[in-house]
Amino acid sequence: MSGALDSVRPDVSFLVIAHNEEAVISDCISSITAQDGGATFEIVVVDDGSTDHTASLVMGIAANWPQITLVRHPKNMGRGAARSTGIAAVRADLVAMVDADILLPKHWLQQCCIAISEAGADAVGGIAVPDGDVTYVQNKFALTPKVAPPTVFVSGSNGLYRRRVFEMVAVDPSLAEGEDVALNYAMAAVGL
Repeated sequence: MSGALDSVRPDVSFLVIAHNEEAVISDCISSITAQDGGATFEIVVVDDGSTDHTASLVMGIAANWPQITLVRHPKNMGRGAARSTGIAAVRADLVAMVDADILLPKHWLQQCCIAISEAGADAVGGIAVPDGDVTYVQNKFALTPKVAPPTVFVSGSNGLYRRRVFEMVAVDPSLAEGEDVALNYAMAAVGL
């Protein structure tokens, strides 16, 4: 299904990967469409072989938002394949990767755009809620979150990348998980 506006290149492409995410996909998309800052954007949702109603929910939302495109895998191929498919479909010079179970704060895109510009970085990570691994550890051990200095790792579930990254390195489509870690290593290997 194509709903993207072909005549206007957006400022940012949001790439959302989803597999059986009917419970959260609508909220994820709502958090994207509510971003502050006035940037034009498209949303490319890659449904990675869902067997639930994820695709039909996205199609229903796209009926009112022409900047949403749904790309479907006939079967579950894994996170690396879903990200690779999505990267091939996006059009903007900035690519925001967001997993379907992530809710972005309203200032996420604005803050990431400032950070990528000011730092001259090729990629930056943002704050997303929830971050499954971090949330688990925080809840398990009753930890209090605190701000940490930047690192070299950008999570695939929550990152903003310059398009040139994907002209120099690729997401490994054979990886069912850990594709973002492999991408970070590939970026570091070519000096990004």
